[in-house]
Amino acid sequence: MIATATDVPVAGHQAAEAVRPSNAPILRVAALMAGGSLLAASAAILSIAGTFPHPGHQAAAALATFLLALIVLGSALGITGRNRTSALFQFGAFTLVVITFPMVRYVPFVFKFVYLNDLESLFPPLWPYSVTIPLLVAILGELLLSPRQRTAPVLLVAASLVPAGMFLFFSSAVIQAMGATVLGIVFPWRVLLAQGICIAASAFIVLGALWTTRGVTWLGLMMLVGTGLSLEIVSTFLFGSASPKLFDLGVPYLSPWAAFAAGTVPGALTLLLSIVVVAGQASHQHPTSDIG
Repeated sequence: MIATATDVPVAGHQAAEAVRPSNAPILRVAALMAGGSLLAASAAILSIAGTFPHPGHQAAAALATFLLALIVLGSALGITGRNRTSALFQFGAFTLVVITFPMVRYVPFVFKFVYLNDLESLFPPLWPYSVTIPLLVAILGELLLSPRQRTAPVLLVAASLVPAGMFLFFSSAVIQAMGATVLGIVFPWRVLLAQGICIAASAFIVLGALWTTRGVTWLGLMMLVGTGLSLEIVSTFLFGSASPKLFDLGVPYLSPWAAFAAGTVPGALTLLLSIVVVAGQASHQHPTSDIG
């Protein structure tokens, strides 16, 4: 009988905290992609600076994103042999900064100060970070679950980045339009809540795929199926619908194509990913045997 990594007790705290060598290349590639996506985000923010009341403020946001990209790229190059706890703190800080940057202006007391002092242009929209956030969530998930044995290909996690990023990109168009309405200005917490829900749903897709590759398939499937169905329901009955109650909530009218891109397609891709997971589990439980 061959002992697996889960059968052998870990000797010493240092061994338990180390990043597995097999995970280091995956983490390095993901971190390089996150840094590259931040470079692209800084260029995107700079390109739309002219549409803001104070382009210089938006250029400062682009510069801050560019500097963060350099830090993430530097961390990616040195990720081999990194202590797992320090890597978690480091990439956790990166994730917190990227998520907070476009969201903090909608915190009610911050929004009041920013609005009264005409500082809205200092904060970028959410959509430039729609690729970065799922990548950073995937890195954190890999670090957190690295002590567990990998039971499925990491390609499942890579595939989950497509619906997660697509949903975050197109749903941010809804949020941006919502923030420009009168009710979005009077009740900024609604925009903050909408951003938080979109980021959480995007993270659920990635984390669900991660759990399926680390031996907790039932939890991963629940997250994937639940998120996928939720996106389908919301895209069908909310975005682009004729319900007058949505206007009372500050959601402006959007084309049905926005609903299709923001919810229908990402939801379908998420459900398709869950089907792939189930098919993979079935093939492992009932392997085909050669008939002599």
